[in-house]
Amino acid sequence: YHSAGKRDTAQDLLKTVLDDERDDPHILYDYWIARYAEWIVEGGDPKSAENFLLDEFDAKRGVEAWQVAQKLAAFYLDQGDPDNAQIWVETALEGGPENPFNHYLQGLLLHTVENWEKAVASYEKAHELSDRFREQERVYMTQLVEEGLEAARNQRPVEDEEAEEGTSGESENG
Repeated sequence: YHSAGKRDTAQDLLKTVLDDERDDPHILYDYWIARYAEWIVEGGDPKSAENFLLDEFDAKRGVEAWQVAQKLAAFYLDQGDPDNAQIWVETALEGGPENPFNHYLQGLLLHTVENWEKAVASYEKAHELSDRFREQERVYMTQLVEEGLEAARNQRPVEDEEAEEGTSGESENG
């Protein structure tokens, strides 16, 4: 539905899935939590998306708290709020220190505030840990990390990278 331009229908359907018991091992709740929040923002209501993610963090239903912290970190980075993003990056790293996406988020945060040296170190750590991903995930993670790493090494702000690629920001999960 979402791909067909029926965001409201997709959002309603996904809300039904997320409100259910979350006992289906084949549903990637982690992924769908991120998409649901993204769709709320697309609908022009970032405050509701923030509240949804904060409720998900507190509820801990079907996902680990650090996984929701990833979504909150990405949300705040997308909203241009590095202070709140830092809280959630740290929370994600505490819960999943070996997850490369958490280190990527840390790199993105440090990149955003132009702490170039530490951003490069975080991106490099993400790259090192991405070998643990399956092939398709590793390829995607490597692409994200290499783009950020190149920009940070050249001390180019995140916005420059996004403008070159024609994107609107990073909000993917790990």
